Amino acid sequence: MIIHYPLKIKEKSCTFHEDCIFTEVWIRLDQEKRKQLERYGRQRHISLERNQDVIGQVAHAIADESHLLCFDEFQVTDVANALIMRKLFHVLFTRGVVMVATSNTPPQDLYRDGTNREYFLPFLDQLAKHTRVVSMDSDVDYRYLCERMNGTETFLSPLSNATKIKMDKLYQDLLVADDRDFARSNGRVQDKLLRVPVMMGRTLDVRGHVKSGVCRTSFRFLCHSEKGVADYKAMAECFHTLVLDDVPILGMAQHDQARRFIVLVDELYEHRTRLVISSEAAEPRGIFLFDDETVWAASKGTNSLSVIEEEKQRMNKENATLGVPSTSSWDSPIGAYGPSQMTAWDVGDLVALTDLKVAFKRAVSRLREMQGTRYICENICWRHERIRRLESVVQIIKE
Repeated sequence: MIIHYPLKIKEKSCTFHEDCIFTEVWIRLDQEKRKQLERYGRQRHISLERNQDVIGQVAHAIADESHLLCFDEFQVTDVANALIMRKLFHVLFTRGVVMVATSNTPPQDLYRDGTNREYFLPFLDQLAKHTRVVSMDSDVDYRYLCERMNGTETFLSPLSNATKIKMDKLYQDLLVADDRDFARSNGRVQDKLLRVPVMMGRTLDVRGHVKSGVCRTSFRFLCHSEKGVADYKAMAECFHTLVLDDVPILGMAQHDQARRFIVLVDELYEHRTRLVISSEAAEPRGIFLFDDETVWAASKGTNSLSVIEEEKQRMNKENATLGVPSTSSWDSPIGAYGPSQMTAWDVGDLVALTDLKVAFKRAVSRLREMQGTRYICENICWRHERIRRLESVVQIIKE
């Protein structure tokens, strides 16, 4: 995809990660609905007029802007996204927009066993008609061939006082002189509370320094609460470096936190944001404890109800100690996979269990590349742009 994009695209083109395109589409749908509300007012009946078809209008706007769309890591796990894709891509393909995508899932297996999949099947017919599948199977993970950055630590382990001291020093070393002096004069390593705009009026408050373009926060803050793609994207667009403390080892019971961490890594990777981590795991691949046997048993529903209930109670108790509300997708599954398909573990909006290993392997692979020389060099090239955006959109909150 990286090779194809600059060579083939001259103008009127866009490249997206799968999560980003749908975030953008939903923002545009909301904007179009507001425009139509102002123009036509509230209506008692659904209008079938083309100029009042919100999805169609957004699709035509995208087609006007881009004749080639490139999707990286294309997959569908959310029911809301699945239900708009048929109409959205029907307009795009009709307008002659070309789609190039990479995916770990064959087209015929997209959204498999998803809720109301019958409404999604026409989109698969459109894909079969307008695209050609090229197999890129390989046993080699080329990210592991990247040369590591010498003399720079980006993954610190284990979680200890010595590691915390190292993280504090790394963070201070990342600050420019003015920010470093400010931090020292106030007796703390991190001092400024920054309000980052997310989308549709939402904001995210994080700790960091504007002039340095650096943010520091904890795994608990970013992955234990209700945050998603838009939040992580907003951070990645503003900060060139994220210092992330206290990443635990994640098992099946922490599936929500694991999902958010994977999405966070994806957004940081796509924006070439540098990531400095302290973790209990000795290396990136040790963060995820999802072995083949556990995933297979969960996907096949071989766990007994008593084991499931015991795990549910344990997770609620753990969340309570962390101050997290004891609500989860156990009781009300959302996203693509409902209880009929997930008889043992209701992982809700987490990727399908059959795709878990792929998602985790991709995250670990990307974490490995993010420690490489080439990635850090690309990060340095973007730093000035990130700081400029940070200075223009972020608000410093006085405490």
